Formats: sequence, C-alpha cells, structure tokens
Amino acid sequence: MAGELLLNIALLLMGAKVFGYAFTKLGLSTLLGEIFAGILFGAFLGLVPANNGILAEVAGIGALFLLFLIGLSTKFEEFKDNLYASTVIALAGAMLSLVAGFFVGLTIFGDPQTALFVAVTLMATSTAISLRTVADSGKLQTSGGRMLVSVAIADDVIALLALSMLGTYVSVGQVDIWKAVSLFFGILGFFFILLTAGSKAVGHVLHVSQRVKDEQILVSVAVAVVFVIAFISERIGIAGVTAAFLVGMAMNRSPLVEKYVFPKAKVIGYGFFIPLFMAYSAVAFDIGSFFSSIWLIVLLGIVAALAKVIGCGVMSGFARLSRGEAKLIGVSMVPRGEYTIIIANILHVAGLITAHAYTIVLGVVIFTILIMPLISRLLSLGANSDMRPVRNFHYKGWGIRSALGR
Repeated sequence: MAGELLLNIALLLMGAKVFGYAFTKLGLSTLLGEIFAGILFGAFLGLVPANNGILAEVAGIGALFLLFLIGLSTKFEEFKDNLYASTVIALAGAMLSLVAGFFVGLTIFGDPQTALFVAVTLMATSTAISLRTVADSGKLQTSGGRMLVSVAIADDVIALLALSMLGTYVSVGQVDIWKAVSLFFGILGFFFILLTAGSKAVGHVLHVSQRVKDEQILVSVAVAVVFVIAFISERIGIAGVTAAFLVGMAMNRSPLVEKYVFPKAKVIGYGFFIPLFMAYSAVAFDIGSFFSSIWLIVLLGIVAALAKVIGCGVMSGFARLSRGEAKLIGVSMVPRGEYTIIIANILHVAGLITAHAYTIVLGVVIFTILIMPLISRLLSLGANSDMRPVRNFHYKGWGIRSALGR
C-alpha cells in the first residue's frame, strides 16, 4: 500500500511539474498542465485511482498551502484606497456568475441543488492567471491595473465567504435562512479575530521562535499554526482553507514573513503540495462525460465568461472608470482556476455533485482560461490608451510573486 502511494505521488508530482512547464512554454497557464497530468495518469492511463483516501488527504494539504500563500501576499494596504468600488465590482461579477450559472446549470442537470453547487464554483476568478496575463501585457502599472488588483483581492474574499458557507453546509447537511445569517456574521467575527488579535499573537509567536538557533524554525512554526487553526476552524464548521487564508493575512504583517517564511513556504507549496493537489483534483475527470458534454461545457463556459465581463465591466463603468479600464477589468476576471477547483473538489468528495458535474466544472475551468485571450482581441483590449500610468505602484501580491515564480 505504501509503495503504491509513493508511486502515485511520484507520477502526479512529476507529471504536474513537467506538463506545467511545457504548457507555460506554449504560452498557457501552469494550471492547465497540472490538470492535464491528472487526467493523463488518472482517467486516461488509469495509473492513479480516484478513490485513494490517503492520497486524497495528502493532496488536500496543497489547498491549505495555496490559500496560506495567497493570504501571506494579500495586504489590506494594496486595496484600501479602492475598497468600496472594488468590492462592488467584484460582487457584481460574482453574483451575476452565481445567478447565470444556476439557471444554465438547472437546464443542464435538471436538479436545483446540483445547479446551485455548480454555480457557486463559478463565482471566483483565478487571481493568479488574471494578474499574470495583465502583467505580461504591461498594463498592471496603469490605473486600470491598480484597480484590477483591488477587485481581484475583493473577489478572493467573496470566494472565501462562499467557501465557508459551503463548508458549513457540508458539515451540518443544511443551512436554513437563520443559520445562514448567523453563519455569515460568525465568519465575519472569525475574520475579525484572526486579523486583529490573531495577527498580534502570530507575530509574537514568530518573534519568539526567531530566538531559537534554527534557520528553519520560522517556517515550521508558521505551517504548524496554519494546521492548528485550520483544525479548529473545521471543528466549528468553517472550511480549513478559509482559516489558512486568514492565518496568512494575519501573519503577513510581521517583518519576518517576507524574508524567512514566504520564500520557504512557497518552495514547500509549489515544489510539492500545490501541484500534487491540482493534479490529483483532475484524476476523477471523466473523459466520456467530457466528450459527451462538450457543447454543454462550452455553453456554461461562455455564460460564465460573459457574467464576469458584463458584471465587472459594466459595474466598473458605474464606478466612473474609463472605458479601457472597464474592459481590462471585465476581461481579466474571466478565467476560473484555483478557487473553482477547490470548491468543486470539496463538493465532489462530499458526494454533493457527481463525477459528471465535476468533469463539466473542470471543463469550464479549461475553457475560460483558453478563451480569455480571444475575448481580449474581440474587445480590442490592446488598443485602449485611456489608462493612466501609475507611478510607485509595485504590486507584490499573490498574482505576481507566486504565479510568475511557479
């Protein structure tokens, strides 16, 4: 059993890294390469089983590392100047995606619960892919790029709230209106505690740990804190990945993080756990369902893309952004990625969506990543010149520091 587990990990890990690198050379996202590795060794070759409980638990740590790293590099100062506008824009895109995804999902699956779950997976944008694409185009240092960073961070927070609500549903089996309202405020309270008192406590723990003559102890303590808080959060009905994100945000205020914790946690995460998680998430991919539902995937993918373009783009206009800035934000919010996969994986493992629905969601992730450049060309995004350069704006968050360094 142990030997088989090691072989499965080796296949997925090497496949994820090799194909991830190959896909970047083709100008595509690393995430697509990792998904391809899972499909190849799982659904296509059958070398890695989809129902391996131990492997699922090990791979699941990758989701914690991913959200922890996002939290470490998500600084409130990066978007506080655009807090109101960015939140409204992100919320418009998320809610339109939810509503449109639900009605299209209802048509596809014929089941309101499955349609709702699939719609929830489509609410969040892939921050890494969107910011990396904009950075490569040279527009991140413009007024539109700066607003995009704020919108992407707000979108992350909305995704976490949705993920927490979903995690509680998985834990208790149902969430009525009163429980939903209570949960919402409970989650906000959890956010507040971790980002205030928790930030001071974690900073103190790191400061004390620095006194030990061991250069690795800071990252060890940081990861241990993530695991403990994630355990506690799951005990009270909040998704562990949400806690990992919040611990990262609470921890990033410490001056020790950027030099000692983030680089080493990033090596552990992107060197092992995160690519393993992404590849394993695609092992359950059903090739038969994919080809039999290809037009449904395209339909749902187009609706998901348009929901972000219209929701975020139009609301950007109401926020008094220029036409070019509105286009940039709307198009950049199209690709789905890490959050969609994490949420879909939770639902699939809990038995709340079928392998068929899970495959369609993964298909939509692939479709929205591939369609983003096409939408950019159709809207002539590269021809816009009404975005002002922003001096002294150097975003060091998740999208650039993490995605470019994979």
